[in-house]
Amino acid sequence: MRRTIWILVVVIATHARGEDTATAPALASISANGLLQYGLGAGVAFVIHTPTVVQQYPTQSQWGFGAMPYVGLFPAFLWLRLRGALETVAYCSANTLDSDEAQRMADAYARQRAVRVAKRRGISEPYLVNDDFVETYTGWTPKVKGTCWATRFGIYAGLPTAYSANTVAVEGREVQAADLKPLFSVGLVYNLNAALSVVVGYERSQTKVSYPLPDGAEGTRDVWREVPTLLFGFGGSIDLIPALISVK
Repeated sequence: MRRTIWILVVVIATHARGEDTATAPALASISANGLLQYGLGAGVAFVIHTPTVVQQYPTQSQWGFGAMPYVGLFPAFLWLRLRGALETVAYCSANTLDSDEAQRMADAYARQRAVRVAKRRGISEPYLVNDDFVETYTGWTPKVKGTCWATRFGIYAGLPTAYSANTVAVEGREVQAADLKPLFSVGLVYNLNAALSVVVGYERSQTKVSYPLPDGAEGTRDVWREVPTLLFGFGGSIDLIPALISVK
């Protein structure tokens, strides 16, 4: 958990400063060849569990903190593939810390694809693979950065880790600390870039509630009750972990 949080902090700090470090090309290369190019995502997020927003018991009365592995679906990438806008897919999936590096990768891919398209159309070699040639056969304009806003939005499903928070188990009882075991979480994910994401969603958790036995009998019986809450947080793609680990 500490290792994951440290990795996220390093990436966020670098992104916030806008620095073109030696890490950026490695991140872009791994991300471009990762899950995101197929409209999929997987990562680990640091999440904050909010107090219960509906009036039911048991209710969570305090903020909770934890981690959440999740998978995401980004429909815009699938739509771009169906349209044949493969250079935009390459650019947006590589756009991690350095958009210039993502542009260079997309331009290189466009040049290669332009040659393949020209051959399929029976155009005689040799080719003058300049910007006009690339734009004619791929529709991609070299040296111009792509537009990725639509690819940033997606949906996620995740399983948060167990956490502790103050709860009110039954109406009228005092607030007590309790362990909560999340069952699932679903919601929206927004990619700040191909490396970092923000998640906002709904979750259901379970907590153990003790009830007195009927007819004045001694002891209690424990029942697992569900607790609905909201969560939000930030995460990093698992595609980028190898590059971050390799940075000296």
